[in-house]
Amino acid sequence: FLGAFFHFKGWWRVFFGAAFAGTLLVFPFTGVRSALLGLGVAILVFLWLSVRARSSAEREAGWRRRRAAVLTGASLFGIVLIVLGALSFRNARLAERLKKNWEDFQANKRLVVLSPERFFLWKAAVEIGRHYPASGVGVGAYIIELPNTYAEDERDYPFGLEAFRRNDSAENYFLHVIAELGFPGLLVFLWIFWLVLKEIRSGLRERAAREESRFMFYGAVAGVVSYFINIFFHSYIGSFETKFIFWFLVGLIVWGDRKPDEKEPNGLPSFLFTKRQKAAAFVFLALFGSVHLWNSTHSLSLASQTARYGLKQNFGFYRAETGGDGREFRWTREYGGMTMRIEKPFVRIPLLAAHPDIQRKPVTVEIYLVENFFKRKKLLAGLTLGQSAWETYEYSLPDKVGQEIILLFKVSRTWNPLKTTGAHDPRNLGVAVGEITFHDASGS
Repeated sequence: FLGAFFHFKGWWRVFFGAAFAGTLLVFPFTGVRSALLGLGVAILVFLWLSVRARSSAEREAGWRRRRAAVLTGASLFGIVLIVLGALSFRNARLAERLKKNWEDFQANKRLVVLSPERFFLWKAAVEIGRHYPASGVGVGAYIIELPNTYAEDERDYPFGLEAFRRNDSAENYFLHVIAELGFPGLLVFLWIFWLVLKEIRSGLRERAAREESRFMFYGAVAGVVSYFINIFFHSYIGSFETKFIFWFLVGLIVWGDRKPDEKEPNGLPSFLFTKRQKAAAFVFLALFGSVHLWNSTHSLSLASQTARYGLKQNFGFYRAETGGDGREFRWTREYGGMTMRIEKPFVRIPLLAAHPDIQRKPVTVEIYLVENFFKRKKLLAGLTLGQSAWETYEYSLPDKVGQEIILLFKVSRTWNPLKTTGAHDPRNLGVAVGEITFHDASGS
């Protein structure tokens, strides 16, 4: 907005000036501390670039002082708006957070209390990057590995900081990249940022000689600087609008850096497509993929993680509840699976289907034995339930004693109590599964 304010004239200047002022006024309501730092630095960068650069026409006309006065006045105006906003909205989210941060720091004298959530997220990202420096854990897998990293951290933290552990992105773009793509991925991202910085450097050299679009260029540069500050405290993994703004700013920088008669051969930068670089990229991707494939089939595999952290592959069930007869059970959805160890040769499985129309339309239930994470699946029984009453089914599994398997239930159809009977229960219910027990041939 600030760059557009100085670039355009007339009513457009009024529009962008009002937009900039409105942004500053509503800023205290955002509650984002890193954005406050980014905003302040961006304004300073814009002012510095605008004051230090001057064209030949300005040197002849002596406009430098006038422009410096205008820019200084605009910056003071912005600072006044921020101060007025802070004073007028002292109960706004940003003011409350800053006040609480200061009080916590005064009480504990440790920086970690300013953002304990980030402390754990950053620490986990560093740990993951240390274990998988060559490939990371894969795109989107940081948040999956995060609870496992928490589970391995047995350290006692002061001030009850453990309560601030949460599942989220790494809240630092660079650490997030290291955790998911390793240091090779970080190098690729740094290379992209370096290309952007080269465009900025090239553009700054041209600003002194050309007047057109320079304020838009300076505004875009200030915006990119602010973005770099923000990604030290946020990952923006799911914030597509933030990525769009970043590349829009980069587009403005590239556009402002091009001379009117400057053209790329064939419209493409040739240095990206040499045979040597193509070969290097192929080798790099092959090595990176090989390392990641090895990790995915070994230490990051489902079997390895399950054994390492004692995970249970339970899914498709609602929470346990107790019926009027004191029996404890859990409803399935259209399917449900639970992990269990076969303790004795015979297993008893109590089932109940409560569909209101069950006598007219019986419900079919298929029970499967799943081994080795769905590499082997065997049909244990196919049942047809035609009554709304508990029935116990018994099966013999002598060859599975001592093994851990997944018992998978598939139901032909579900029913919704809220839609069917008006009861305050919006769940889609399959069948109720009671306590599963084991016994030997003697019944004990």
